[in-house]
Amino acid sequence: MTDRYYADDLVGLEFESFQPIAYFDKHMDSIRVFTRDCSVTEVRFNGAVTLHQNNDFGHDGEPLYVGFTIKGIKFLLERAGLPQEGVVELSDIVNRLVKIDPASTMAAAIQLAFSYTKATAQDRHLKVDFSEAA
Repeated sequence: MTDRYYADDLVGLEFESFQPIAYFDKHMDSIRVFTRDCSVTEVRFNGAVTLHQNNDFGHDGEPLYVGFTIKGIKFLLERAGLPQEGVVELSDIVNRLVKIDPASTMAAAIQLAFSYTKATAQDRHLKVDFSEAA
């Protein structure tokens, strides 16, 4: 009976359409980026970067990667001289992180993840709001 009660509460509700999002997860010390509302498999690229692989890839032109996560972001932002407060454009964060050590595997992983995200974010300038941490 409890399940029926919850299902009845959802009838007639209208949900906003999905919008690409980038946000700071303070509990996981990460920035998470999603450009599609779909089922994903998290594929670990290295210790800092995880790619969000689209489980519907190949169906009706669905892209392979639809987001990423950068872990240990507080340390990385500190090294890059970026603030951990206010609103910062995702592209600024990525550019500064890559400049720390452009030849590193981490820089390559971040560039790869961001290139997929730009292609699927419908040219939106995603921003990370550190004051609204999840």
